[in-house]
Amino acid sequence: MMAEIGKHLDLNSKLRLRLALVKHRQGDVVEMLKEPLKVLYVSPSRTSLRNFKQICQCEYFQQYIVEVVFLPSVIDVAGERPV
Repeated sequence: MMAEIGKHLDLNSKLRLRLALVKHRQGDVVEMLKEPLKVLYVSPSRTSLRNFKQICQCEYFQQYIVEVVFLPSVIDVAGERPV
């Protein structure tokens, strides 16, 4: 049933669903997230680098991220400046 629901959700909604579920049910969303979470984009900002570090330490993401793309400019997040 979760797979059918996932067909109708965008990536942001799928991520929110994973966070909203209790830990033992989060695995139900894993199949929905495998495909869109293959590429990780990193920009030279403190927030992006901090998120990158946290993602690299997470077993869940270690299984599915297959490519890391470094963006040479900062993705504008609340006026953040390059490091």
